[in-house]
Amino acid sequence: MHDRMHVHAYAKVNLCLSVGPADPSLGGLHPLCGVFACVDLADDLQLTPAERTSVARRWASDAPRPSPIDWASEDDLCVRAVRAYERCVGGSRGTSIRLDKRIPVGGGLGGGSADAAAVLGVLPALHGDDVDHATLVRLAQELGSDVPFFIDPEPMGQAPGDPVLGDLVSGDPVPAIPRPAVVSGTGDSVERLPPIAGDLLLVFPEAACPTAAVYAGFDRSPTSLDEPRVRRLAGRLAAGAFEGLWNDLAHAAGEVAPRVADIREQLASVLGRAVHMTGSGSTLFVAAADEREAQRAQAALRGVPMTRVRLVP
Repeated sequence: MHDRMHVHAYAKVNLCLSVGPADPSLGGLHPLCGVFACVDLADDLQLTPAERTSVARRWASDAPRPSPIDWASEDDLCVRAVRAYERCVGGSRGTSIRLDKRIPVGGGLGGGSADAAAVLGVLPALHGDDVDHATLVRLAQELGSDVPFFIDPEPMGQAPGDPVLGDLVSGDPVPAIPRPAVVSGTGDSVERLPPIAGDLLLVFPEAACPTAAVYAGFDRSPTSLDEPRVRRLAGRLAAGAFEGLWNDLAHAAGEVAPRVADIREQLASVLGRAVHMTGSGSTLFVAAADEREAQRAQAALRGVPMTRVRLVP
């Protein structure tokens, strides 16, 4: 058992995302296949054993796009992760969670899922339980389709000199960074990939892309799932080639939130190359972006928050 544990929860970007029509055999869910990779934008969580479970949430001072945290604490995925864990081990595991957020809410970056996975990953050590990886993956699947990606049995360690991670409190674990992966099915199949290196410019439009509305728009003009294309791209990404990225939800997201489509078009015109979207939106990204491109983007989109990140490690 530990008196306190400190863990980082990393945002993910969908470097590509292929989506198929809703499948009745999957309970009406949409099968997908995509390349998921983490970037060095992370929420910080500190967990301590307590009489009852609670979560205190706030935005970090360097968060790129703070927004209201307006959902009930009991609905927070961190708390839901503790509840699922308690049902699994068959007893109370009261946990006090302090969450300092940097990952924007509702941006397709998997912040809530990353937080939930981070909580699941440290609960066994925090409370002195013997819970194996397969059990944690099963619990992750109960919490959401993105969560299993963040449960990695062989995560990458902290990159030397990483300015985002900073210094850990003495005795705390080294950050565990999920490796890139081809994620398929309903998020339940995760095939890890070699490291993918590169810089990205993340752009955060002030626009909401509700997931249900985006998928409803997708259903009006669905695409076919193309796993072979995703796997071919995954091989090129590992070799450092970022051409040919795509997201089958981008068109529907632009219809739901025209502001996202406008910013994407404007940025592509300014930079003269492709601008992509992660998840169901609304975060946009430019792959292999350098500092000069970031400055041009900032000048063209005054008032739109953005930040440069790198794929880790």
